[in-house]
Order: sequence, then C-alpha cells, then structure tokens
Amino acid sequence: MASVSLNRVHKTYGSGAQSHHALKGVSLELADGEFIALLGPSGSGKTTLLRTIAGLEDIDDGEIRIGADTVSRANGSSRQHVPPESRQVSVVFQSHALWPHMTVHDNIAFPLRQGDTPVADVARRVQAALAAVELDDLAQRFPGQLSGGQRQRVALARAMVGAPRVLLFDEPLASLDTERIGGPDRGLGPWRNRPAGQPCAAMPRAGQRDDCGVCRWWQCARRHGGRGGG
Repeated sequence: MASVSLNRVHKTYGSGAQSHHALKGVSLELADGEFIALLGPSGSGKTTLLRTIAGLEDIDDGEIRIGADTVSRANGSSRQHVPPESRQVSVVFQSHALWPHMTVHDNIAFPLRQGDTPVADVARRVQAALAAVELDDLAQRFPGQLSGGQRQRVALARAMVGAPRVLLFDEPLASLDTERIGGPDRGLGPWRNRPAGQPCAAMPRAGQRDDCGVCRWWQCARRHGGRGGG
C-alpha cells in the first residue's frame, strides 16, 4: 500500500538554447488505491512524469515520495535517487517489453520468480492474472504468436501479478480493439479489482477517455507542469 506524492518536480532535457523544460514545478497527490489518468497534448510531459515516478529518470529539482519513502529528491547540489528496482513500481510500456523466448505464462511469472515466490504461489497468481485479462487458453504461446492486443494484455497481467506498490501505464489500451476498450468491465475498468491500496497512474492514447467510474483525470499542460482536472 502506498500513496504517491510529487512536490514541485522539475525535469529539463538539454541545456542552453536547446533545453526543453519537460516538467515545470509539478505537484500531484495520488492516494492509496486511487486511479488517475494523465491527459495532455504531445510534449506536455506525460511520459516523463511516469518515468520520474518509476525512477527511470532523475529529477532536477523537487521531491517524489512513495508512501513514507522519499524516492527522488533534488535541491541544488543535494541529490537522492532510489533506483527503479528498489521502488516496487510496475510499468506497462507502449512497446509491451515482453521476453520473446518465454511463453505467456513465463512472461507473467517472471517478476514473481525474481522475488523467490514459492512455486505454488507463482502458479496460482499467474492463473489469476491470465483469467483477469482473458488469456487462460494462450498460456503456452510465445509473444510472436500473439496479436498486438494480446501482447498488451500479457504486459498488463505481468504488471499486476507482482503486487507492486504502484502501477504505471503508458497508453495501456493503445493496441486493444474497441470491443475490449468499451463497456463498464472493459478498458481500464477491470483494474478496480487490483489489490487494495495499489494506486495507478495511466496515460491513455490521444482522445481516449475511459469513463469507468474509477479514474480521476489530471491535465498536463504543454510546457508547464500540470493542473488538476476532473
């Protein structure tokens, strides 16, 4: 269980005339179990925001906390950065990032096996994750034998199975067909059943709003941090 807190976070790429201020004083509070969707035009800092929470990007100024832990802090020459593998954060990338030599079952089981989870628990949790994304009958296939939408659902299942403190989705529904996205139990809707206390931040694809009743919307403004949205 963990909340997420960003306090006046800044991130700049490049320097001088070529610099780009991707995040400018972003402050955001994400409560235990809350689901927030980030909206904004291209270049407004949505992916950068997710990457700083995950620890894949350093910040230039400000502070990020997950629960009671400060995971990123920058103030002048003072720096603190907890590496991604120590944050207990799962990220679903647009590219899916599946192991091509592993079956669907083994891709989903991978984070559990890295954490020395008992074999019986691995089997039970992988089966539950497969059922959640409706891939029970494809467990022994390889990623190259799946459609784009099926690969994305494997990535979603893998993100959930390890019970991370925080789930981050970068355009998680981009490869899914409209039938799977629509409806109260489709799209982002099923993630209401994730373990209690798991906050989620998702970046939908352009123009997509999944009004499943579990999301708070947060607008990223172009070239300026962000402003709350509802």
